[in-house]
Amino acid sequence: MKILYFLLPLFLATACKTPSEKINSSEKTKMEQLQNISNGCPKDGTCEVVIHKNKKLEIVNEGNDRMYSQVVEGENLVIEYTYLKSAPKGIADGNYFETIQFEVPVTAESLVKENKNLTDVNLIFSKFGNRTAFYHRVTEGKLSFKRTSKTISFNLQFKVNETDQVVSNITEKIEFEY
Repeated sequence: MKILYFLLPLFLATACKTPSEKINSSEKTKMEQLQNISNGCPKDGTCEVVIHKNKKLEIVNEGNDRMYSQVVEGENLVIEYTYLKSAPKGIADGNYFETIQFEVPVTAESLVKENKNLTDVNLIFSKFGNRTAFYHRVTEGKLSFKRTSKTISFNLQFKVNETDQVVSNITEKIEFEY
């Protein structure tokens, strides 16, 4: 009977899964990432791409060079790439992740932004780990974006001088219909 009390909550938790809007890379892209770490997800973590439709990226300045980003209602696409390195088993609060966010007009079929022009797409780099958070506008790098009726692809090479970073080059092609 005690086993039933243990298994019932576990069963209920796994049986009730809410739908997700997360869009993962195609298998081909994942294979390219595994073969060439500099163009994708590092081997020691997992990566995920989320596309938010009808949204915009709002940058909130708190003063003293402190800021953060929010995805809010809008008319654009917000693309969010996250790298997660999980903490070793038994270590609390040891996860580390980096998120790169940018916003493109829903009508854009292709665009290229470089260095200071990356602010046109609100390119934000954030990292979290060891109970710290860091957000920074990216102004050094190059973003190439292309959208077809069935795919979104982008290549981003960037550098954040104010902090160290694990991910600096992302190449993704995602099946996506708008």
